[in-house]
Amino acid sequence: MLWLIFCNFVHDLHIHITHKNQSNMIKFMNDHVGKVFCVAISVGLVGCIDENYDLSDIDTTVQIDVKDLVIPLNMSEMRLNSIIDLDDDGVLKEINGEYVIIQEGDFHSDEIKINSIEIDSPDGNLQSKSVTLAAGQAVKNPRYAHDFSYHTEGVDDYVDQIESAEVVWRIGMPLQTSSTDVVFRNPVYKIPEGLKGYPSVGVYDETTSTVTVTGDFHILDFSFNVTEIDCTANPDFKFDKEDHSIEFPGYVALVGGEIVNIGTETITGATVSVDFQFDVMTVKTITGYVHYQTDNLTSERIVLEDIPDYLSQPGTSLIMDNPQIYITASNPLAGYGVTASTGIVISQYRADDNGDLDSISGIEMPEPLRIGAVEGAQSFCLSPDDPGSQGYDKFPDAVWHSYPGLGRIVYGDGLPQELGIYFQNPGMDHCHVTKFEVGKNLGELKGTYTLYAPLAMEAGSQVRYSGRETGWGLENDLTVTTLQLTASVSSTLPVNVYVEAWPLDMNGERISNVEIKGADVAAGTSTDLNITITGEIAGLDGIEYVAKVISGDNTAGITLKPSQGLDFSGIRIKVSGHYRTEM
Repeated sequence: MLWLIFCNFVHDLHIHITHKNQSNMIKFMNDHVGKVFCVAISVGLVGCIDENYDLSDIDTTVQIDVKDLVIPLNMSEMRLNSIIDLDDDGVLKEINGEYVIIQEGDFHSDEIKINSIEIDSPDGNLQSKSVTLAAGQAVKNPRYAHDFSYHTEGVDDYVDQIESAEVVWRIGMPLQTSSTDVVFRNPVYKIPEGLKGYPSVGVYDETTSTVTVTGDFHILDFSFNVTEIDCTANPDFKFDKEDHSIEFPGYVALVGGEIVNIGTETITGATVSVDFQFDVMTVKTITGYVHYQTDNLTSERIVLEDIPDYLSQPGTSLIMDNPQIYITASNPLAGYGVTASTGIVISQYRADDNGDLDSISGIEMPEPLRIGAVEGAQSFCLSPDDPGSQGYDKFPDAVWHSYPGLGRIVYGDGLPQELGIYFQNPGMDHCHVTKFEVGKNLGELKGTYTLYAPLAMEAGSQVRYSGRETGWGLENDLTVTTLQLTASVSSTLPVNVYVEAWPLDMNGERISNVEIKGADVAAGTSTDLNITITGEIAGLDGIEYVAKVISGDNTAGITLKPSQGLDFSGIRIKVSGHYRTEM
């Protein structure tokens, strides 16, 4: 009877324990509870031996209530730099204490070249005059003339206006008499107006467009080598931009001098001939207006690989806090005073259901980027706002250009796989040039681009971080009904954080059928954290704590920094429940 009373007493006993070390608690339960009942049984058997007494109906289950069992948690801080692991080869870098996407590439055009201009030669003409001269007689100012016309429709579309042209062009007007006693004395040749050049013999007067050759000539191999045409000084020279044609009519002539019989006898029927010859006209340079359009200014895509998983998870919508695109370009035509320009469009590429990359509508720079007529490399910064001293220090002399909306080049569910920089209508502006070479490769429009983009979160976007504390080893005999995590927390994050915790079983799986009450931590504040988990939790081996960094309307667009995070102090985890075991 004494044994029965003792068993019933222990069965109804509720032991309330507060312990600071769960391993000691479990050891206490495992080591001592069984011993207590063994002693009780021994006492009972010694004091109450009755072979007719049936013990099979006795309830041998014992339950011990556990209240506020304290479990240590090794967590003092949660920093973004512990959440976001940076890869040395990745595009995400830490620059000046901020998370920044940096990616570089280059671009180049085809060789810039305005096609050569060659104009076929018109037909020439051999003109002869027959003279009869007494000894010493002369014919003054005989005239030999021939009309010509140069014509081509092969002028490059990039030539807008021609004021003058350097050329390789020879006009021949050799003369000859049929008798050695008949000479041409002091011939004067007329050439078209506006020509610069030099004669094979004689003196050229550019103001009158004449060449005078002094002397008596039975044979004179005369030619004039044209080096430049002043098209504004010759009203006959016409360039038609619309049909890309040049029309240059004119005439050349032998207009002065005299034919003289230097013999002692009369000469009858002597022939004096002038052979008008015209070579192909080759244009070497032009002075006037040109432009140039290249359809092949190519650039490499920006591949956003090796972005940390926490920034590419669903629900993470990042924007770029005043992203900057630095373009360094060299203008190969700067020596001619030519400026260049190009439109710019940024597009993103995302994988579809088949894994293929689809382009999403890009954002266009409102005004073309203009590259000045400056020798050497020029740097430009394209961004929504002037970064001033906060820009990328690699380009201290970059000239800022406004690019509103550039911060939206990354949008959607997580980061895109690639970004594309596209140049629209790149080329050389309509500019006045002097002695611009045609028919020659003049170089490429080329340079580099650098995307420098501090990361920020869009309103409603979140970054989810989780960590685990395991190894508690609370056996199935201990059922936890309440788990409470308390701490003091200070936030240096520019966005709000929601913190919650999940119980984990011996396999590291979340234990379901529990109710979790998390806690909010406002951006940049200090507060007391209280997280509660209630339910029937058996086999508790640890917790998974989850922090959701959530951007609100008033915190969107603030740059993320590695130093930002949560500081914890006074962390306590207390569990309450009951321990049940069989005798």
